Amino acid sequence: MLVARTMAMCAGIGFGAGWLMMFINVPFIGCFICYFLGLFAGRWLAAKVIDYHRLGSNVAKIIVFGLFIGMTLTPLALMPFMIVQMLLASITGPGTPIFEGLTFIVSSLFSPACFFVGVLRPTVWGERW
Repeated sequence: MLVARTMAMCAGIGFGAGWLMMFINVPFIGCFICYFLGLFAGRWLAAKVIDYHRLGSNVAKIIVFGLFIGMTLTPLALMPFMIVQMLLASITGPGTPIFEGLTFIVSSLFSPACFFVGVLRPTVWGERW
């Protein structure tokens, strides 16, 4: 039951963060915003939800799997298709310039990664309240 509750909370956080990340369209600064958003969510998880004594070494697996489940239910699941679409539009003709396309790709790939690192830092790697 404890694993299911923790995974459900992580899936809810991943779902909310996945929708919120779609509105953070600031190039390169969005990664920092997502990191601090993940840090806030991770500290809340570490303080209120996760029981380290009973979960043991499975904490990281449960958190990452729950976040992945939550984020696949958002528009972030379509990220590979959006990246290919942006590259084709910037290479084949009128549309966005190549620099803007690459900026979009880098920001869209690193924002979820920074969010995961932000969540894992207080929950798995230490710095708990």
